[in-house]
Amino acid sequence: MGSDRAVGKRRFLVVFDYGQGDAWAFVDAESGEQIVRRYPELRAYEERPPNISAERYEELLSADSRKFGDIEDDDFWLFKALRSGRGTK
Repeated sequence: MGSDRAVGKRRFLVVFDYGQGDAWAFVDAESGEQIVRRYPELRAYEERPPNISAERYEELLSADSRKFGDIEDDDFWLFKALRSGRGTK
C-alpha cells in the first residue's frame, strides 16, 4: 500500500468517536492538520496513539483495503459517512 501513496503524503491513523463506539481508518494526507481541517470530527495520529496497544495497531494495519483512504478521495467510506452525518454530500 505504501507505494500507492502520493508524493508528499504520509499515512495517519484517524478515529471518529461517535459516542457508542469508534471507527478507525488510515488516511494519506500531507498533515494531520489537513485532515482535521476538512473533517474536524476526526482525530489524526501520525504514530500509534498511547491508548492503542501495539497488537491492536498491527491488526488495524493488516485490515482489508477498505480501511485505507486518501484525503482527496471524497468516496472513501469514512468521509462519506461523516458528510452524511452533517447532512452534506
